This record gives sequence, C-alpha cells and structure tokens, in this order.
Amino acid sequence: TLDRDLQYEVQDVLTTQMRAAQATFACAVVLDIHAGEVLAQASYPTYDAAAPLDTPAAQRVDACTQVVFDPGSTHKALVVGAALQEGVIRPDTTVVVGPTIRKGDTTYSDTHPQPAGTAMTLPGLLALSSNVGTIKIGDALGKEKIHAYQRAFGLGARTGIGLPNEAPGQLLPPEQWTGSSPGSIPIGNGVAATALQMTAAYAAIANDGLYVQPRLVRSTIAPDGKSTPAPQSQVRRVLAAEHAVGLRTMMEAVTTLDEG
Repeated sequence: TLDRDLQYEVQDVLTTQMRAAQATFACAVVLDIHAGEVLAQASYPTYDAAAPLDTPAAQRVDACTQVVFDPGSTHKALVVGAALQEGVIRPDTTVVVGPTIRKGDTTYSDTHPQPAGTAMTLPGLLALSSNVGTIKIGDALGKEKIHAYQRAFGLGARTGIGLPNEAPGQLLPPEQWTGSSPGSIPIGNGVAATALQMTAAYAAIANDGLYVQPRLVRSTIAPDGKSTPAPQSQVRRVLAAEHAVGLRTMMEAVTTLDEG
C-alpha cells in the first residue's frame, strides 16, 4: 500500500528533523482513513537496507509498531470522544475546573492553571490540554467505560498490520486501577501504545467514528503473476458520526487558540 514518493519524503523529513533534535527514536505514519491503507511509515533511526546486518539490531527496530510509549495528552481526545458518545457531556458542556486536582496520593496540575471555579469549554479544555478538566470528565465516564473505549479505539491489542514483532501495548484493566489511576490514565499516563495504534485511533475520529484496521499489504502476487487480494480490513464503529464531527471541530481550537 506504500506510496513510494510519499514514503521517501516522509523518511527524509523525519530523519532531518530528528537529527536536529538529537532524538533517540521517532516515527511517522500516513494513513488512508477510509481504506486503512498505510501510505507511508517511516522509522528513525534507520539503516542501509542493502546491508542491514552491518547495523546494530536496535536500529532495525520499526519505531511505529515495536516501540511503545505513554500517549500522554494525545489520549485526551479519546476520553472526550467517549464521553460525547456516552452522553456524559455535550458539545456545549462546560467543565468547572481549578488549578489542581488530587487523586490518591498524587496531585495533578495544568500547564495553564485556571482559578478555582473556572468554567472551561470543551474546545478550551482540548486547546489548553487541561489535565484537571480531562480527569473530571474521566470521573464522570468511569473506569469501565474508559477501558472499553480504549479497546474500541484499538489500544491494548496488535493492529495486525502484518509486520513482525508488533507490540500490543498495554492497558490497565479497571479491576487493577489504584488510587491515582483515575488521574493518570485519562491523561494518557500508565498506558502503553504504539504510534500506529494512536494513528489508527485518530483516523477513526477523522473517518466519522469508523475504526478501520491498518494494513500494509493490499495483495500478494505469485510467480505466475496471479494476484491474491489480502483480507479486508476489519471495520467497527467507535463513535457516531455526529460525535466524531463535533470532536474534530473542538480539536481545531488546538491550532487556533494563541496558547493552544
């Protein structure tokens, strides 16, 4: 499914930027949201494909599918989407926040702390990436629903893209949540995900709430030239179209607000 020219450009830009940043690892994925086809998937550091064994094994790891990380604030859109779908919030809902919130033995704060009693809109909450606001929405949603939507968005399981050694990531089951879990998990800590998993989750938001399983192989061609199509990607509805559209509109505030 790769677009050769796009793959080259994505790899070139990624490598240039990551060398400048002195990054340890990075990846970039370009996904067709309707078909689930991977148009580009670049990994850094890279290696010479003509002589792969001349490079350390660590450099041959595919960062998009084998490396897991805490998704952090990118996880917040999934929580807001789940809350919209469950009717816990509406697009015009405001969340009353303060500068901090405490869960278990941990106090969570915001990079843009708001005075106690501040009514924050959902676009504002996403634009300022409010930990406090997201945690309060998570409280209203509940741990079982949060976990169910994490799974629905494709976290905690291999995508099945077809690459070897794909990591499934890791989710904390609701029965194993501790005192601070309602604070850390909604804001994307205590969650292990791959970049491809998060890309597919955001693709579902872009695709009007339909999750399409990512795939790298469109068909295989035998020595006699006979082409065999690969199995169709699995598709499931995660959000109603109206909620996906509403969430996308809210997310625009991240780019339009001065401090977003």
